[in-house]
Amino acid sequence: MKILLEIAKVANKKKVKKIEVFDEATLKHKNSKFNEFYEAVSSERFKNDREAAQQLYRCGPGDARYRQLKSRFKKRLLNTLFFLDLNQPTASTYDRTYYNCNKDWACVQILQSNNAFAAAENLAKSILTLALKYRFSDLVVNCSRLLRAQATAGGNEKDFKIYDDHLKQFLPILEAELQTEEIFQQVTLLYNQSLAGKQNLMMTLEGYCNRMMTLSENFDSPIVQYYGYFVWALFYELKREFDLVIEIANEAESYIENQPLFFQKSKMVAFQIKKMSAFLHLQKFREGQDCANQLIRKFGGPNQEWFQFMEYYLLLALHSENYIQAMAILNQVLSAPEFKKLDSDTRDKWEIFKGYVYFLANWRSLSQPLETAKSRKKGFSVDQFLKDPGNYGKSLKTLKVLHIFLQILFLFDRRQYTEISARIEQLKAMEHKNLKSDNSFRAVQFIRALHLLRKNNYLVDKQTKTNKYIKAIQSKPFFYRGHIEELEVIPFEKLWAIILDYSK
Repeated sequence: MKILLEIAKVANKKKVKKIEVFDEATLKHKNSKFNEFYEAVSSERFKNDREAAQQLYRCGPGDARYRQLKSRFKKRLLNTLFFLDLNQPTASTYDRTYYNCNKDWACVQILQSNNAFAAAENLAKSILTLALKYRFSDLVVNCSRLLRAQATAGGNEKDFKIYDDHLKQFLPILEAELQTEEIFQQVTLLYNQSLAGKQNLMMTLEGYCNRMMTLSENFDSPIVQYYGYFVWALFYELKREFDLVIEIANEAESYIENQPLFFQKSKMVAFQIKKMSAFLHLQKFREGQDCANQLIRKFGGPNQEWFQFMEYYLLLALHSENYIQAMAILNQVLSAPEFKKLDSDTRDKWEIFKGYVYFLANWRSLSQPLETAKSRKKGFSVDQFLKDPGNYGKSLKTLKVLHIFLQILFLFDRRQYTEISARIEQLKAMEHKNLKSDNSFRAVQFIRALHLLRKNNYLVDKQTKTNKYIKAIQSKPFFYRGHIEELEVIPFEKLWAIILDYSK
């Protein structure tokens, strides 16, 4: 009762009249500006403050009414974070426990700052029990520091030693975790760089990997082990040693499965994405299909990682010319209710995928289930697509290029050479203005080959000069890390073969 009285004293002294959150009861009031703002933000109907202010108040973003609404809205959203429902089947026990422990740790800090020391100590002990079980080293250190100080204040030497021992055990583990986190971040930064000057890059990466190996050998922490596996996977991926990427991913999956207490779905899916990427580059469709079936069987419904995984799976089907399976994969994604919740850039990318799959279905005279997909009332219209200028954002200039490539394919199918020439000139202008050779090398070479094809009036027997551009493409094989500038829905070598086939 003493603990409850101490907490109640703090709560009664400084409680607010009303806790402002977004819960189901609040969201039932459809006429509220808060709810109107919430629905619009959740569905990404507003791209900027100007649009939001105009829609809500018919004013500019500097208007006091809008600024006040936005400020209060943000505060309400932040309050809601303390009441998230993590009792979802998609959330792992590890994730739920870590979230709840951190929420309780925030309460400890509040109790401490309001001199409710007994209540703070009691709650910290509870957190520490779970933190030790799940090896949350940061929370073990935080709780042990507080409890060691309380033991000192109470003159309790026995408790002091217990918490001091916890600190001595977990401080080195926490330091190792921080080091592995830093190495992972450094490697990720290098991984995302251009591959120009690759030799120096690989030497630096190998140094990081060796440091990570030493840490993983000395500290049996799930965080250290996870980062260790992932860093090596990134290293071998950049070396294009994809069989080793698969081997590392399998070892990581085995480690995760054998540590059920520390199991995190997101970590497992991350390694399966790496495996699917490796299967894509190795053109191993059957293995990729087995990987996909395993993921769907184990983890069920779509989330952000699922869509990322399915992108690699679709590209594998397209690149390995398994076009019927590609149509099935595409329909599975487009039919998912969660698809409409994706950000607009990702949806735009999938719409491009849809267009390419439709083209390939017609080119190969396959059945066209895209026309009857239950979730898509409108089929793909070539006429509408050819009229679409492809107004993508600046960060999606490669998507614009892929958009025009697809238009050119449809125009070749219709033998509309004047329109083809116009699109090629458009690409040529983009090459000079928007495309950097180091990031879009293969696309640039392809555009140059198209331009020369146009200059030779689309005659196949005069295409010997284009060979240098195709050889340049072949000299730098397709490599996709999820970067939009590296995306090829159809490999450019195959795309060139299709175009030459139309030019015969």
